[in-house]
Amino acid sequence: MGVFPSAYWGKIMASTRLRAYDVINNFNDDDNYFLELYKPWKKYDVAIFQKKFDRNALHLAQKLKSRGVKIILDINVNYYDPESQEKKYEYMHKEIMDFTKISDATITGSSHINNYVKKLFPEKNIICIPENITDDFFSVKKEVGENNDNLKLMYVGYAIKAKEVLSIEKTLKELREKYDFKLIFICEKNPKISLDGIETEFIKYNQRKIPRQMLLGDIFIAPRDLSKPYNLGHSFTKIGYPMAVGIPIVASRVPAYENSPAILCDTEDDWKINMERLLANKDSRKMLGEAGIDHCRKNYSQKEIKKEYEKFFKEIL
Repeated sequence: MGVFPSAYWGKIMASTRLRAYDVINNFNDDDNYFLELYKPWKKYDVAIFQKKFDRNALHLAQKLKSRGVKIILDINVNYYDPESQEKKYEYMHKEIMDFTKISDATITGSSHINNYVKKLFPEKNIICIPENITDDFFSVKKEVGENNDNLKLMYVGYAIKAKEVLSIEKTLKELREKYDFKLIFICEKNPKISLDGIETEFIKYNQRKIPRQMLLGDIFIAPRDLSKPYNLGHSFTKIGYPMAVGIPIVASRVPAYENSPAILCDTEDDWKINMERLLANKDSRKMLGEAGIDHCRKNYSQKEIKKEYEKFFKEIL
């Protein structure tokens, strides 16, 4: 076990950082459980395969299982649903089905995926453990300004997915005629999205700096095309990060966002009404920001997510 250097930790794939490295770091000083990246020459009680279920992984899992090792699949993308993937990835559906059959348990990253897998494998141990929000997000807090001028709407995520913002382009343009705001994109590279009449700004995503980078925004927007099954399985983390620093959220009704202080929208009218309320009312922004911090601290902090893993480890062992 060991804490990973921040320079490396900030460059790895997001799902690996969230669902492997963060979990290992959470148990760094734990006397009851020892977690580390897999080393083939060592003996383990449990082996967790994080989004790894191809033929090589299956072969290794079967080998470890024959030695008495508990096999766990950790998955945050719904490869179980053939409709959620492009045709060129159809083979992954069969691979994950085969891997799940031999696993002792499956950890999912969202309630939607969890419910989907439970229907396919009702006899299996399927549990949802969300990603944690690290303590550095709770060390900063958005201060709401005294007026509604020069506000900044913010989108954070992979550049290739930033085009989702265009789904509410008409609403954004209509609101810009009445309210003073610009749109910030925080991505790994410039998404090069322009909207007529709306000033945009690109900031390069930096995992070590992202809590403070997010403080530049006043309202976080997370539109998703929910006609695509893939998008239904997304975890809470996308809105959890800005919510944890006190930014109010307006988002599409992704299942993982339910029962949180995020304002969820189903129609274009929903987007316009809810965004206008936040653009026009600093008290609403402040109230939602405060509620969001409290929600994230109680449900997604390192301390709370560690408890869920401890409970799971106790059961599986």
